[in-house]
Amino acid sequence: MKIGSHDIRSDSTSKSLRHTLSEGEKNCLAFAFFLARLDLREDIEQRSIVFDDPISSLDNNRRGATLNMLTRLAKTCKQFVLLSHDMKFIKDFKTKIAETQVLKIVKTKDSSQIIPFDIERATLTGIFKDIMLLKEFADKGELSNHKPRDVVRCIRPVLEGFIRLNIIYILTKVSGSAILLRK
Repeated sequence: MKIGSHDIRSDSTSKSLRHTLSEGEKNCLAFAFFLARLDLREDIEQRSIVFDDPISSLDNNRRGATLNMLTRLAKTCKQFVLLSHDMKFIKDFKTKIAETQVLKIVKTKDSSQIIPFDIERATLTGIFKDIMLLKEFADKGELSNHKPRDVVRCIRPVLEGFIRLNIIYILTKVSGSAILLRK
C-alpha cells in the first residue's frame, strides 16, 4: 500500500504505519477499512452484522461519524447487533433507529440471561432521575424497592429544581429574558 510515493506496509523499511500511528489510530483505520469493505458488498441486505464496542477510544468527531455509518448500515442489512458498554452511544443509536430493541446481559446464579433494558431510564441524570424515583415511590410505596434514604435524598433537589424553573419562567414572562445569579 502506498500513500503518495511512500510504501506504508507494516513490513516496509521506509515509513510504516506500525511506527507512525497510535494504537487508537490503527484501530480506527482498520475499522474504516472494514466499513469500506461492507459498503462494497452487494449482498448486504442478506447479511447479519455484529459490532462489538466499535467506538472504544474514538474522539467525538469519529464517534459521530461512526454512529452515522452504523445507522445507515443497520437500515440496510438483514440483522444488526451492536454491543457496547457506552450507554450514551446506545441511546444515540436508538434515537436514530426507533425500532431498535435494547437488551442487557445479566449474570444469574448459574449462567447469564438476556433481558429487555430501558435505556431511556438508565441514562436519566440529575433531577429527572430523582423525579422518576419519587414517582415510583408515590405510585408503589414500599413495593417500589427504593430505600427510604434514597427517597428522602431526592425530595430537596426536586423541590429546588421546580422552584428554580418556576422563577425562570416567571422572570421570562415578566421581562422577556432571565438572568439567574448564583452565590
